[in-house]
Amino acid sequence: MSQLSPAEHFEWSRQRAMEYVNLGDGGLAMSSLISDLGKHPGTAGILHPDLQGLFLGEVMLAGAEGARRFIEGIPAPVVPREVTSQ
Repeated sequence: MSQLSPAEHFEWSRQRAMEYVNLGDGGLAMSSLISDLGKHPGTAGILHPDLQGLFLGEVMLAGAEGARRFIEGIPAPVVPREVTSQ
């Protein structure tokens, strides 16, 4: 994989997880997202262990649709704006 920005890596990770959601497998979606986000220094801290527990709860209660709601609700990493002098 090429060197992606945190925002690009986040979107790639989310899209991969949504592929599992669309196949009806919330558990694999969860595993995929957690694993992929952990592979980039700019996204590794997004899913704090407490959030992972909430993710698991969504999947346990509502399966793939719970995973979809959780994944769609995660905010993308903020990209710092360049400071320009005036």
